Amino acid sequence: MSQLPVRQIVLYKHGVGFFTREGKFTGNSLDLTFKHGDVNDILKSLVVVDRTGGQIRGIHYQTPLNAAERLANTSIQLRDDNSLPDLIRDLRGRQVTMRLGGEKRSAEMATGRIIGMTDDDQPDARSVAILATNNSVRILPLDGIKEIKINDALAEQDLSYFLDSIMSEEQRRTITLRMNDSDHDLLIHYVAPSPTWRVSYRVVAEPDDSGMAGKALLQGWGLFDNHIGEDLENIAVTLVAGQPISFMYDLFASRIPQRPMIEDESRVTPGPIEYEQSFASGAVMDAMYAEELDAAPYAEPSPKLRSQASMARLSARPSAESVKKTTNAAAEGKDSGETFQYIVNEPVTVKRGESALVPILSNDIKYERELLYNAQKLPNHPVAALKLTNNTGLTLERGPVTIIEDGDYKGEAIVPFTRSHESIYLPYAVELGIHIREDLRYQRTLAGLAFKGEYAVFDEYETETTAYHIDNKTSRNAIITLEAHKRSDWEVIGTNKPTDETVNTNRWQTKAPSQSQALFTREERRRISRSEHLKSISHKQIQEFLADKYLDEEAFRQLSTLLEAYDYIEQVHKANARLIEERQSLYKEQEQLRQNMGSLGTAGREGELRSRILDQLAASQDRITTIGQTLDENDSKINKAQVRIKQLIAQLPQPSST
Repeated sequence: MSQLPVRQIVLYKHGVGFFTREGKFTGNSLDLTFKHGDVNDILKSLVVVDRTGGQIRGIHYQTPLNAAERLANTSIQLRDDNSLPDLIRDLRGRQVTMRLGGEKRSAEMATGRIIGMTDDDQPDARSVAILATNNSVRILPLDGIKEIKINDALAEQDLSYFLDSIMSEEQRRTITLRMNDSDHDLLIHYVAPSPTWRVSYRVVAEPDDSGMAGKALLQGWGLFDNHIGEDLENIAVTLVAGQPISFMYDLFASRIPQRPMIEDESRVTPGPIEYEQSFASGAVMDAMYAEELDAAPYAEPSPKLRSQASMARLSARPSAESVKKTTNAAAEGKDSGETFQYIVNEPVTVKRGESALVPILSNDIKYERELLYNAQKLPNHPVAALKLTNNTGLTLERGPVTIIEDGDYKGEAIVPFTRSHESIYLPYAVELGIHIREDLRYQRTLAGLAFKGEYAVFDEYETETTAYHIDNKTSRNAIITLEAHKRSDWEVIGTNKPTDETVNTNRWQTKAPSQSQALFTREERRRISRSEHLKSISHKQIQEFLADKYLDEEAFRQLSTLLEAYDYIEQVHKANARLIEERQSLYKEQEQLRQNMGSLGTAGREGELRSRILDQLAASQDRITTIGQTLDENDSKINKAQVRIKQLIAQLPQPSST
């Protein structure tokens, strides 16, 4: 463990802490002990300042090799369950001095080189043989050996190295500061992994006579954990709200890059060497701290239940004033630009493995009560919420809040990450007495028409109408705030404009009289574009385009001529298809006639029949020739019509380049 205690910690929300150790030290070497998983961050961030003007000459730590690599060059290899026999085995041939039983003054001493140990299944019967200094071999009982002094410097170093290497397998690592040999007054700063600090809020509210607004005490408690493996005594604590960029970088691991093998005859250029890196960027603030809804069911109690409950209440109920007097905030705020700090004024003591809550916020605020409805967060019913403005001058970190009003527990909510002077909604209970149903209707209307090549480009408005059917079965008139997510390509239209806007939402307020139903509608639209081939447009459609003034007379005539050209080409294609089908049929008929003629003779009746078949073949061939000529003529007509179509298309209104 470090000889210098922790004096200050600064905790962040993304899993790191900035630690400061401070103290006086005499010598030239100081060991700092850290958890194995912390070493990369320590090496990345360690800063040492000597306020006496001393010099830091180096920072040293054991190279992190695996056990086999570390112990490959040592002569001592000891197992966990057989260490003494293994030590005697590995000291074979080395000079040692052994003490056999008794106290040191009266004990027998044996000095010599270890020969080995007998291999006996009974541990108590094992013995060690040594070559004494007088060249005699002595047999010593293993269980009688009380002390072994190694007289071989190399063996002594190997044993120490083995023990240091085995110790480094544990979960802690030592970093040694080397400095000049003198008195030092050190400040040591470093970043290390740390559990994220949390915050818990309380709102103690006192409504005014209307019951829809009032004053409240907003109290915040910062919670953090001591996980560093030592007691923290009278330390300075700062809790930081925000998202600094932080990442892991493996500096602790030792790497030897692969290099190409170079043969004597060749000249090989080594390839590039790359090291893997990772970067954990912070999430977008609005996305990371989006509002959450975790409300408890709520129903209006009956007068009888209210009477029974008031009789059972204790005389002392929590009020904003009593809570404020009992617990004062022990922190001051500091805006650091991208982050906000809660600097705890009083020293904090937290034992090893414990956690603590410290009061960081206690401010009077004003609030309003609203009913909020957002079907994406909770369908069918609105939620009761407190709307307040953060006039504390502090940034509020995200955390849970418990709401107490007029001495009663009302529910719980989530405080989002909130800068100073921003508004907060705290939805804490579901209003089951009000039911809301949404009906959606979509409609498309034409907004513009242009032409691109052989396609008509339609600009259309897609309109979405949302009807809110509100059924208020309570005995109270209600004002409901309807919330909807903003969509980048949609715009609000109609008479009902939003009464409030945020970056991501629109809000509308509407009245819901007691014991009655109400209807509220909102309209949004977006402009979309689609393409359609000109051949698929009908004459009726272009007449409608003309009537709606999306076409002028000239464009109407050109488009009509164009559609007639498409119709003409279609008719010619159909005629060609019929002719081709007829020609195929004639080919088949000719084939059959030739087969029949092949079996007939040239005289008599067979000769007459053969002559008639020849006449049919001639007529059929004439028709095939005529069909071919007609197809050629039709192809020419199609080509001319297509040329005309291109000319007409070039004259049609084209879409704007913007």
